[in-house]
Amino acid sequence: MKSVADLLPGASGICRFYHADKCLYHGLYVQHWERLIQWQVKINNNLGDDQQFLIQIQSAPPKTKLTPGPARLHIQDRRFCMTSGVPPRLSGQWEIHHLRKYGVVDTGRFCFEGGSRCGKGEGLFILITDQAEELSRTFKLAAEGKIASKRRTISRNMS
Repeated sequence: MKSVADLLPGASGICRFYHADKCLYHGLYVQHWERLIQWQVKINNNLGDDQQFLIQIQSAPPKTKLTPGPARLHIQDRRFCMTSGVPPRLSGQWEIHHLRKYGVVDTGRFCFEGGSRCGKGEGLFILITDQAEELSRTFKLAAEGKIASKRRTISRNMS
């Protein structure tokens, strides 16, 4: 049985594994994966757990500089943000009480309109998600202060 592992040129961390006559492709980009895990641990340790939804940004006001495409929406306490990319980058953040309105428009579409207090986040945003109804319920709970942040405490043994 032959096994050969070679790195593809120009893509460090992506490996192809050949095993006899089968070709297995392992597409884990190690450097980005490690950064993603580090980012998630850092966010969870500092902010606590949040509710997350995978979304597609369909449209956003031009001044936000949000581009259509995949993103993740995080809801915690009475605020939310969107991240995109690998490693994740903060695309925008809002206080729910600064929104003019939010809710499900059509099946699979969730909209929210940022008010003048939202600064660069002002305007109408249209998101596509399979969880539009759940997202709407979570927004409502967050607006009412019924989403508790489960902040993690780091205990240090001082003995």
